[in-house]
Amino acid sequence: MQGEPATIEPHRLPPQLPPANDRVANYIEEATSRSADAMRETPAIRYRYGDAPNHFLDVYTPAETQRTSPALIFFHGGA
Repeated sequence: MQGEPATIEPHRLPPQLPPANDRVANYIEEATSRSADAMRETPAIRYRYGDAPNHFLDVYTPAETQRTSPALIFFHGGA
């Protein structure tokens, strides 16, 4: 998809504030690891929902999925 932004790479995100506690730190570590695994194992399918350059949704789904599966939807809260 020429001219469109690349997918987000968790290891390239800027540093965040320190986690509030160990539980939060463990959650962040696991979520980041699982996201990176999904991005490595499955190519994204990009869906556009508007005309702006950032109006797209990248969907990662295993090819062998034949039933309803859990989903993670991330809404970025920054500018």
